[in-house]
Amino acid sequence: MRRRNIAIMVLLTVLTGGIYYLFWTCSVQNQIKRTTGRGFGGVGHFFMIFFFSLIYLLYWHFVIAGRINRAGGPRNRLIGWIYFLGYVGGIVVAVVGMSMIMSDLINWLEYMVDVVEAGGTFSFDTFPSLGFGLVLIFIGPLISYLASLIAQIMIQVSINRIGRSQ
Repeated sequence: MRRRNIAIMVLLTVLTGGIYYLFWTCSVQNQIKRTTGRGFGGVGHFFMIFFFSLIYLLYWHFVIAGRINRAGGPRNRLIGWIYFLGYVGGIVVAVVGMSMIMSDLINWLEYMVDVVEAGGTFSFDTFPSLGFGLVLIFIGPLISYLASLIAQIMIQVSINRIGRSQ
């Protein structure tokens, strides 16, 4: 199994906006396939990610711990759960942010209708502050991204332990 410098791996993942993460998962899957004979090779893994993205990656993060264990590494059941909880948490935070924005917009539209019905004029100066909702919409994907980065680090640490013992 190929050992990688975790700091460089994280840096490349962050700098490429996650593209290196896809390359890395394909490379790890290819190594696991050669070592254990189980699962797809790197190209098959890429196409599964391409067509079934989140569902397949959730499955893969749960299964990879067992495959690393079969290859001689430690079994770490947290990998799949960290990835899962990070994605669910990120989605929940983003949905809460969107619902806050929608609530503000609906209230603003009701206010504007009342102003017009009363014969007044309105301006966009009274547009609601959408700040916190927008912040949550951006924080949600960051939570998911950090969860995948933590899972990536945990997997690579396990692989580096295999490389050290061989």
